[in-house]
Amino acid sequence: MVKKYSFKEFLTENVELINSDDSTSNAKIDRLTIPMIQRDYAQGRKAHSGKNGQLILNSTGQKFINEVFSTIIHDAPDKQLELDFVYGSIITEKEEKNGSTTDVTYFNPLDGQQRLTTLFLMYWFIGGVELNKDERNALSSILKNFYYKTRTSSTVFCNKLVNELNSSNIDFLLRTDAIFEDNKELTTRVDIVTQIENLSWFHDAYKLDPTVQAMLNMLEEIQRQYLKRECKNVFANLERLKFYILPLSNFDLTEDLYVKMNARGKQLTNFENFKADFQHWIKSNIVKFDLNDQEYDGRIMPYDMFFINKIDNEWSQCFWNAQKDSEDKNFDPLFMSFVYKYLLNEYILNSSGTNKGLDKESDFILLSDEVDYSGFSLFERNLTKDSLENLLTLLDQISAHYDDIIEVSQPCWADSSAKFDVLKSKLTLQERTVFCALIMYLIKKNFDKTALKTWLHVVWNIVENADIDSWSVATGVIQLIMELVEHSDDIYGLLADYSSIINSSQSKETIAEERKKAKLIRNNPDWADVLLQAESHPFFKGSVSFLIPNDNSINGFIHNFEMAKLLFDANGVSPKYQSDSHILLRALLSKYNSLTDIKYHITDRKEKENSLKKMLAFDPVVRAAFAEWLSLPTEADIYNKLLEEIAKESPIPVGVNDFDKKLHQLLYKTTDLVDWMQQHRAIRYKDNYISRPSSSYDWIYVYGYSNEIITELIARGWSCENTCNIGEGPNKKDIPYYWSAAGREIDVSKSICYDGNTVLQRCSVGSEEITLTVGDTIIEALNYNELVTDGSGVKNFVDDIEKKYNDITRGGI
Repeated sequence: MVKKYSFKEFLTENVELINSDDSTSNAKIDRLTIPMIQRDYAQGRKAHSGKNGQLILNSTGQKFINEVFSTIIHDAPDKQLELDFVYGSIITEKEEKNGSTTDVTYFNPLDGQQRLTTLFLMYWFIGGVELNKDERNALSSILKNFYYKTRTSSTVFCNKLVNELNSSNIDFLLRTDAIFEDNKELTTRVDIVTQIENLSWFHDAYKLDPTVQAMLNMLEEIQRQYLKRECKNVFANLERLKFYILPLSNFDLTEDLYVKMNARGKQLTNFENFKADFQHWIKSNIVKFDLNDQEYDGRIMPYDMFFINKIDNEWSQCFWNAQKDSEDKNFDPLFMSFVYKYLLNEYILNSSGTNKGLDKESDFILLSDEVDYSGFSLFERNLTKDSLENLLTLLDQISAHYDDIIEVSQPCWADSSAKFDVLKSKLTLQERTVFCALIMYLIKKNFDKTALKTWLHVVWNIVENADIDSWSVATGVIQLIMELVEHSDDIYGLLADYSSIINSSQSKETIAEERKKAKLIRNNPDWADVLLQAESHPFFKGSVSFLIPNDNSINGFIHNFEMAKLLFDANGVSPKYQSDSHILLRALLSKYNSLTDIKYHITDRKEKENSLKKMLAFDPVVRAAFAEWLSLPTEADIYNKLLEEIAKESPIPVGVNDFDKKLHQLLYKTTDLVDWMQQHRAIRYKDNYISRPSSSYDWIYVYGYSNEIITELIARGWSCENTCNIGEGPNKKDIPYYWSAAGREIDVSKSICYDGNTVLQRCSVGSEEITLTVGDTIIEALNYNELVTDGSGVKNFVDDIEKKYNDITRGGI
């Protein structure tokens, strides 16, 4: 007759095992271990009831615990509950302890995990209630050999729970006068789960572990039933709960078998597979990487276990805290995303050559896209001993200083509603670059809140003004940051020392500004606060060198900033200086001595390319203009100066290029043109055309006296329609420019002029000739070189055009 065993007997006696050939053998089980590949504990899961939707214990778990209690409270001493077979494998391994080696026998259940876990909780709770101190100590020695390895947090939780049997932290002395309402729900001040959650070692990360959460649910139900049934002295009756042991030593216990056996339950997540693979990779490289055993929670353990313990405990707690404002907290994908980002940085930093084409490499794409986990090969290719140890250092630093890191890593102009968080799953390209700067500091330097704040302040200034709109630019800035990070604990010291060499060619103008500001601060610390105030402006965002006066005086800087705040807001030029026909922009355009010097988009609003900011930071004409204007005593003085600028004649010399001079004056004197440009975002000037940025069509051609000719035609009653019709209302004839297509002469399909009901298609108007057509008849080319000097003869020229037109329409040709 094959013997049956209770949970306690299984862990204390030599047990009789049924072998695959029906023979029997005996073994002493030292440890009962739920392996990593097993699913989570499920009998304690809660489900919504069908009646009112409240959460109650799932039906399988409820049925089992009801049967258990019915058995242990039964009066008949021979009453038993047979729990069927427990299948599993028996493994004997060598274990070193106190300098000696012993054999340890493990039983890994393949089927029976759920029942065994519930029995473990029954023994713990009822033993805690009914046993004296010495008996509890004996029980804890037995229960400590029950191991959960599905997650390290489950292992630690069970171990901590068993230790509480030897402490006085939990009040197991239950009230016997518990009150039950009609719905049979327990109403009592004794709450075992609340007591556990209030223990000093219990942290919120345990709530992320579904096994731990299910254990707490089951303990809640065990307590409820114990009180409801008014149990007394039933601990000994737990020995009535019996099962058989069936070892599967002769079977191949592969992961596939575990998955198939657990197909009815929750499958392993990508993160669980990743974590298991990660631990296996670390374990397989312990000798190669010379990874020594580490102490964790007072125990010495192999490096792989130490690392996984970190993931499942303090690191998971940190990632949990990072989601404190989220309704759907989930540690696993957040941690996976962090590892992808970390390894992508490693990939960039370890790449050889330039950053060109780096983002087209396969591993770069896989890491940056954070592809769904399908195996460890991607990680294995990009992990080294250094990157592993650096990841450990990094996550320890973040876990220890998370709140301080969040505080100092915001840009000074940050909107409080959108914080930069190193643990966020989705980051912009700009934020990814700052992410790199932050994590490399935490890896390379001892944590110093002030130094980190200064370092990231400089980094944000560089990143914000680097036009990071592609991975190619981002990787270039990251490589610059990697050159600077060696000095990140005293970045101002490096920048203020003009003899120090920065080899990267990336963001040279921004680096020059940061050097200048660092030098000012080192010479006079009072500069730090005034610079910070200006850098915090929501439009300037760190780029404020145009405010620094020539004499480098703080008072002069403060005055310039006060004036600048009147001229600029978060969206660019302030409304007052936009609504008045864009007076500030026109005044800026008037300062140029050559059209070819206008290298940026003609705009006074914030845009993707931040062209106006570029002009303030790098354009010598604009910087000289603001140095002059901002130094004026009052805003009224500045406004009057702007009026003078837009009223003056173009500084382009007469006789050098009369067409350019005329066009220049159109750009800053003609309010209709500038208004139309800003309203339609047609703000790019190049080669006498104006268009929208990145557009390849719909260009406005604003060159020379051909505009004068069209204006004269319109003044005589001609008008335009469709794309040619740019003006509004009765002043259409006052618009001295016309429509063109993508850099070509006028396209007949784009521009149609008419006189009354008679249609005249204008085929082309160039700097040397004008060609008109009606139907198939072409008016001969008319040379108007005589117009290029002062515009005289436009009236006669148009007279000639009209005469040709009239001859055609009357059949005179």
